[in-house]
Amino acid sequence: MLISIHDHTLKRVGFLSNDDSETPDFKDDNFHRYLAQGTSTFDFTVNKIKNGVVQDYVQLLNERAYFSFQYEGEDFLFDSVIVEEDDDKITFNCLSLNLEMRNEEVKALKNTVSHNIKWYFDQLGLINFAKISLGINQVKNDTRVINYDSEDTKLARLISVIQNFDAEFEFVTKLKRDGTIDNITLNIYKKNDGGDIQGVGQNRNDVLLSFGENVMGVNRKVEKSQIFNSLYVTGKDGLSWKDSAWSVTNSEGQEEFYKRAGESYAKAPLSAQMFPSQLQSSTGDIFTNKNASTEYTTVNAMWGYALSQLKQYAYPLVTYEVTATSNLTVSSTGDGMPLHIGDTVRIQDKNFIDSDGNVGLFLSARVSELEISFTNPTSNKIMFSNYIKLKSEVSDDLTARMQEIINANTPYRPDITSTNGLQFKNGTGTTTLGAHIYFGSDDKETIADSYEWSKDGTVVANAQTITVDASGVVDKAVYSFKATVGGKVVGSQSVTITNVNDGTNGRSVTNVSQKWRLTTTSTAPTQAWSDAGWLTTQPTTTVANKYLWSITRTTFNLAPLTQDVIEQKAVYGDKGDDGIAGKDGVGLKTTVITYAISTSGTTAPTTGWTSSVPSLVKGQYLWTKTVWTYTDNSSETGYS
Repeated sequence: MLISIHDHTLKRVGFLSNDDSETPDFKDDNFHRYLAQGTSTFDFTVNKIKNGVVQDYVQLLNERAYFSFQYEGEDFLFDSVIVEEDDDKITFNCLSLNLEMRNEEVKALKNTVSHNIKWYFDQLGLINFAKISLGINQVKNDTRVINYDSEDTKLARLISVIQNFDAEFEFVTKLKRDGTIDNITLNIYKKNDGGDIQGVGQNRNDVLLSFGENVMGVNRKVEKSQIFNSLYVTGKDGLSWKDSAWSVTNSEGQEEFYKRAGESYAKAPLSAQMFPSQLQSSTGDIFTNKNASTEYTTVNAMWGYALSQLKQYAYPLVTYEVTATSNLTVSSTGDGMPLHIGDTVRIQDKNFIDSDGNVGLFLSARVSELEISFTNPTSNKIMFSNYIKLKSEVSDDLTARMQEIINANTPYRPDITSTNGLQFKNGTGTTTLGAHIYFGSDDKETIADSYEWSKDGTVVANAQTITVDASGVVDKAVYSFKATVGGKVVGSQSVTITNVNDGTNGRSVTNVSQKWRLTTTSTAPTQAWSDAGWLTTQPTTTVANKYLWSITRTTFNLAPLTQDVIEQKAVYGDKGDDGIAGKDGVGLKTTVITYAISTSGTTAPTTGWTSSVPSLVKGQYLWTKTVWTYTDNSSETGYS
């Protein structure tokens, strides 16, 4: 991850990166995105000292600095709001730039006329500065009568106005190439209703999260102490609705709420059957009653209020908490995209059984918060909200339909097999590549309707397997396949095949041997391999005030080409701290030498070490690692 450092004019003046040794690195980072507030925070720490010296880049890291980066194709710009510094490090707590609105205040608003949302923005001066513009506006034709009796911050007032229009929002920042702001766009969406209206994000029908795979656990809490299923409502000045009638049926055609003409109460009969009043059951009245006085001036408004109350309180309040795995925040899922803020997903957990005996809990939920660490992905978190229980278990037909949806969106796992590896030497050899796909977690292979192989982007065959000849590979070639099922590409993967010359255009190691020498000074000996004084076996006894040197001879296949390297030194005796390899007053117990090939000539490899010298590859480097173990069982490691 590359983070830009900006000065107080937003001019880009430097970078932070853990992938570049020339730039300062960062740690303890946390990128936190919030759906409800349409904003983000970013916290991180930078070390001030390298190699015992305070670095010059520290002058750029202060309370006037801004920081930006690009994530998932979107620009994010942050202001350093809290800066903590000690002798060793600087810690920044940053807020996205739109949160500057938290510091500006707007006055009260007296209003008696219904207006659209832009009128309120203009009247209150919420986005009347040059850098913020109104983009998507899905409620532009709606109007509201809104009053504000007191002052508030611009950000709080902006959120309040948007909520009054039953909407939600996001800020999208775009930076110029020099790091300064191009524009900030405010997009407004109709509020997610758990049905046809999505709001911010996407309805990810391609994603089904499952317990034991990308979900670690589900917690379900049910509260029913607030339940009532019969409501008596009066309007302003005692307005009565007794002569009015209404009826609402559910998706299965059952009457779920009604108000009969001549009766005083609106009722929820299905709720009463599920949760009857036990104290009144002897009289045949199973409803739990509640009274409400309102200021509504029409009976239709009274019914609208009663219906909303019954929908909210006629059934238990059920809350869910789903804990997802940390890798879900950044991993591709479903059709391939990671989850974004606001996205709606499906969640299933088979460890639940409802009161009707149906097995499995099916939910829909929205991504409400994301916490991402670029340096420690295992600490990533994803939080959900807007949980809705899906009725997938209501009938066999609906369960079958859910399984059909699951099957349609379960990804295939692609795989490529090779009969003779992926590397040719000196332009000789062949290998057969095989294309394979597996449905979901199945171990049994699925045979696709068709396969298509390409070499470096050009189609070369329509078959499940192809044979690759070394003569057709110059240095390297990328082979990839696509598998099609039902007219849809369901799996693709690629491999790189290389052709390495280790003859006239390269060299291989034929022999590596080592000798040792003891000296009385810390100056490296200049004697050649054949000179007297070099020992063919390593001394194992402690010798006071002596230095142990090793010399390695590497012989290559282009005789008489050899290479002698004096690699490491170790000190014996009681001279004190001399800053070189070896331990004072301790003897050398063993020396172990291993070898590895790397593309870097400056950074030692971390894997691939072997006791035998590997074949050299043109353009790569042969590394030697020496591990000394001392008589006190401590050890040191050196590289060359």
